[in-house]
Amino acid sequence: MKKIVLLICCLFCYSNIFAQQFRWNATVDSIENDGYYDILLSPQITSKMSANFADIRLLDFLGKEVPYVLNTEKHALRQTLFHEYEIIAKEHQNDWDYTRIVIHNKNRKIIDNFSVIIKNADVNKWLKLNGSDDNQNWYVIKDNYFFQSFFSTNETSEIRVLNFPPVNYEYFELLISDHFDKPLNILKIGYYDEQIEEGKFSEITPIQIIQKDDSIKKVSNILVQLPNYQYFDKIVFVIEGAEQFFREASLKMADSIVNNRNEVVVNELLLKNFSLASFFDNELTFNNIYANKLILTIQNKNDKPLIIKEVKIFQLNKTLRAKLVSNTDYKLVFGNEAVTAPVYDFQFFADSLPQKLPVIGTSNVDIETSDLVIEKEKGLFNSRFIWVALIVVILLLTFMSAKMLREIKK
Repeated sequence: MKKIVLLICCLFCYSNIFAQQFRWNATVDSIENDGYYDILLSPQITSKMSANFADIRLLDFLGKEVPYVLNTEKHALRQTLFHEYEIIAKEHQNDWDYTRIVIHNKNRKIIDNFSVIIKNADVNKWLKLNGSDDNQNWYVIKDNYFFQSFFSTNETSEIRVLNFPPVNYEYFELLISDHFDKPLNILKIGYYDEQIEEGKFSEITPIQIIQKDDSIKKVSNILVQLPNYQYFDKIVFVIEGAEQFFREASLKMADSIVNNRNEVVVNELLLKNFSLASFFDNELTFNNIYANKLILTIQNKNDKPLIIKEVKIFQLNKTLRAKLVSNTDYKLVFGNEAVTAPVYDFQFFADSLPQKLPVIGTSNVDIETSDLVIEKEKGLFNSRFIWVALIVVILLLTFMSAKMLREIKK
């Protein structure tokens, strides 16, 4: 009897710990070629996940886990890029004792420096820079430019920046005095440009707006209703009613709860105080806010109320980066705050992939009706086996109890 009771306890504990079901599933769009893809998680999917987005798995048609890496876009990404100029001539003149390099500034941009990438060398040189509009007639830009290399101890090349007065010649002639020495090995000549790439967003729809203007308090209160609880990172307000305006405003997150007295209580949490103005973009950025109701309050003072024509709410794109096989059905399962993020070997190699991969979507987001328990978490048994075992144990207990009662009666 003790063994049977112990078995029942173990089975119940096992079912609570390991039979971790995912509430939702979605079908991954089909692909034509094998390779690495970014699977876009729509707001409809992420709204049903935990705040750290750890409760999602990618499964193949056999129900086996497919390794993935979760990527989240940043609001803005700064990139420093090297743009290379075309070198149309590169020659070493022993008779004239110099190296001649001609650089083509095709777009005639106004420039005031070159970034020269050279093979490591520990030398000093004198340079001269000329400019031309036709590659025939040359005019001096900078003379007697002393160049000293600082070789790299970690790389096989170094970068030296040559500064000169701003000019927009189409051609540049760089003369390097060699003094009967061997020439420098110049690999590239160009310039570095810092670019800011805006993050990619998915818009959350539909958004309902209810505006109430209070002439006594001289404020406008706008209720912004999302389709359900959603994670969002950016809000854009489209405003009408005045050609020029500047108003103080605040944005709050509203949450309705039922207290012990069975009364509906609305809690408001301030997200941000800001200004709305005709010369602003009227755009707010956040970091993964989770809400379904927002309240925008505008201080009108003695001006006429503004009209909030539209509120656009966006979520930074989140993708699962994974290797997929063509003609194979994949699906996502998600929605279980009890699980932790999976750990795959793939995460150590994902950085070697290109930054931009083909993006595919999902469809048919629905409640997970099957007894799906992913293999790593279900252990040796599945939920059906557990329930069958419990029924067998109950029947066995009933039989033994009846037998004991008969023996006691005798």
